[in-house]
Amino acid sequence: QLLKVYPLCLALIVGGVLFGIRLHDAASPKSPSIFQRLEWMAHDWRVRFAYKYPSPHVAGQFAAVGIQDSTITWMNEKLSDQPRWPFSHFYYGSFINELKAQGVKAVAFDVFFADRDTVRKFVWPQITGTTNRVSGQDFFAERLRECGNVVLGVANNHLLPGHLEPPILQLRTNAASGHVIGAFDADSVLRGVTLFVDDAVLGRTWSLGLVLAARQLGLNLADAEVLPDRVVLRGEGGVVRTIPLHDGKTMLLDWTARPSHPLPQMRVQGLPFERVLNSAMKRARGEAPDDFGLKGKLVVLVAFGSELTTILLRT
Repeated sequence: QLLKVYPLCLALIVGGVLFGIRLHDAASPKSPSIFQRLEWMAHDWRVRFAYKYPSPHVAGQFAAVGIQDSTITWMNEKLSDQPRWPFSHFYYGSFINELKAQGVKAVAFDVFFADRDTVRKFVWPQITGTTNRVSGQDFFAERLRECGNVVLGVANNHLLPGHLEPPILQLRTNAASGHVIGAFDADSVLRGVTLFVDDAVLGRTWSLGLVLAARQLGLNLADAEVLPDRVVLRGEGGVVRTIPLHDGKTMLLDWTARPSHPLPQMRVQGLPFERVLNSAMKRARGEAPDDFGLKGKLVVLVAFGSELTTILLRT
């Protein structure tokens, strides 16, 4: 009789141990078990393996515009006011105006606007359309409203843990918003992105990358169905997209498309901010603007080589 129940007892013991380990990992994410660490190692190996077999249609839909040291140098040489970082909102208004003229599908900012702009005003008739002095913040807000294709980044509020720090009201009422919070595991490796955050003030705020994808695919985030293991999104023509969830809110990342990918077909197009701004200045002077081949693309603006570039693109 003992031999008959022995397999059952062994299965129950093993199952109980694994269940206990799972409960421990869920309750103490900062002190994972050896089994969780082994799972992370296996996941990282699978990601590296998949990197060799990319999907070539993905990278061509994106472009990344970077604010970097060369941007500061160029702006100090070419602009009379010699701007310093952080830039006045005025320049972002010119930036999105130029991208709209270039025919981009949407623009996302991994640059935050939690504080009001400086009180300084600009006189730039060719760009503003008036000889009056214009507030940089007012100009940016007006361009956001007119373009209608901008998503502003929302950051964590470091003074109030568990809350978000949105753009100032004047800007966020003229644009969509999306958070840029990555999901780092206890070993400090970024394997996923938090798909949405429920904030007491802002309500449900989706990942910036998902907001971009929804615009590209015609999906309605307002009617998203959030289940314990997946999010179901529906769009025009009966389109249904399902995103598997890890740990209830996290979506694992596909790291194949990136600006530095060794395969040209998987290399995301990259541009410095000053080239777009220079094209805007050419257009304002009546000269032929540059053609960056951005028509129909999703553009992400990042500052000083932000590591969040890939998170946003691959969400």
